[in-house]
Amino acid sequence: MVATEQGIVLPADRYGKIKMVFQVAAIIAIMLNKYSFQLLTDIRVDVILLRVAAGVTLLSGMNYILANYYKMLRVGAK
Repeated sequence: MVATEQGIVLPADRYGKIKMVFQVAAIIAIMLNKYSFQLLTDIRVDVILLRVAAGVTLLSGMNYILANYYKMLRVGAK
């Protein structure tokens, strides 16, 4: 919000969008409480999706910080 007030744009990238897809898939799998997956496999699909979402979230955050580091420094300096 501070950056926006100063006219600095910190855009989302494709990694953030991929992160969102995995987060939504993990939440849906958790809400289904693994019942729909028990018919097909004994693998904990919900846990796998949750771990992948966590990993992609970390990578996406690191990429966001690296891509916008200098812009964020300008926001903090003002």
